[in-house]
Amino acid sequence: QQGVKPATPRDITRGPDPGEPHFQEPKEFVRIPDGSDGPIYSKHNHVPALVECPNGDLLAAWYSCIEEPGREVSLAASRLRFGEEEWEDASLFWDAPDRTETSNALFADDDGTIYNFIGLSAAATWGNTCVAMRRSTDSGRTWTKARIIRPEHGQRNMPIDSVIKTSRGDLVLPCDADSSGNGGTAIHVSRDNGETWADPGSQTAGIHAGIVELDDGRLMAFGRGDNVDGMMPRSISDDMGESWTVTASEFPPISGGQRLVLKRLEEGPLLFCSFGNIQVTDSTGAERPVQGLFAAVSHDEGETWPMKRLISHGGPPQQLATMDGTPFTMTHSMAEPRGYLTGWQARNGVIHLISSRLHYAFNLKWLQTPPPPAASEE
Repeated sequence: QQGVKPATPRDITRGPDPGEPHFQEPKEFVRIPDGSDGPIYSKHNHVPALVECPNGDLLAAWYSCIEEPGREVSLAASRLRFGEEEWEDASLFWDAPDRTETSNALFADDDGTIYNFIGLSAAATWGNTCVAMRRSTDSGRTWTKARIIRPEHGQRNMPIDSVIKTSRGDLVLPCDADSSGNGGTAIHVSRDNGETWADPGSQTAGIHAGIVELDDGRLMAFGRGDNVDGMMPRSISDDMGESWTVTASEFPPISGGQRLVLKRLEEGPLLFCSFGNIQVTDSTGAERPVQGLFAAVSHDEGETWPMKRLISHGGPPQQLATMDGTPFTMTHSMAEPRGYLTGWQARNGVIHLISSRLHYAFNLKWLQTPPPPAASEE
């Protein structure tokens, strides 16, 4: 929160040529010295949120702890300042003494307001949670006092970093409806910019859901668990979450240590990012299997996802670190195996995607460009 520039840079929209593929080498955004033992911790850092601030900085926040259900859990954060190449060392973002902060979400409104939603446990664990909210109007330099917006501690209150604002101005906050691996995702809806909130009462299939508004006003969600015919579930609501129709998607299911991303890009298409074993089509027209973190793009409101690409540098084997420093090797056919994903598209068109440790950046043209054949990548 120190030294935050208040003004929006004049070149905030200047970025890579949208007509050329752009992909940056992944970099770590969780930077905590080994042996750190409070108020942020080097042992376990997970469940990130991400937003672009009005001044162009990227702000990431996540929970930091020794054990996930422990009372020591706090929220850590880091900033990638506009024009810089590296994330700053992490520091304390928010902490309620002796309570678990189960998760948090960030959302930047068009008026310059950043919302921070926090799952606040009654004590330890994440099954007895209420929701707190605070706001910033100066790119995260200062924040309002956190206000409890869902006061009853219990289920349906674990925020997910896939907050949206609908075309009619409703804020939609997804929250896990159950603290187990299944049970779906509830939504809380505000029609007055966060002053009051209502729970429509139903839930999607799958926890940790990513949610988008379709061009006809319906909501669409993909989630983890509650699989349909062995595939990831897709949920559709035409009544703002009062009911959901669930079908099988074309994507493989995900499990522990994995969370998906579903977002609408400024260019119009839908973006889906997840993990699994899939087939991609290379520049020669040949199909080949890949595994790990991948992205898919839809131009027909999620009915089909013909463009899929592995989130990888596509070059020689490179060793990187996934959640909590666990090593993995990135190649032309293997990408990061797990992590909780979240993403934000900056005003210059670059799509920023973070897992539980790594930061990826690319543009839509890169996603739509078939990768070269495997033989030419070695």
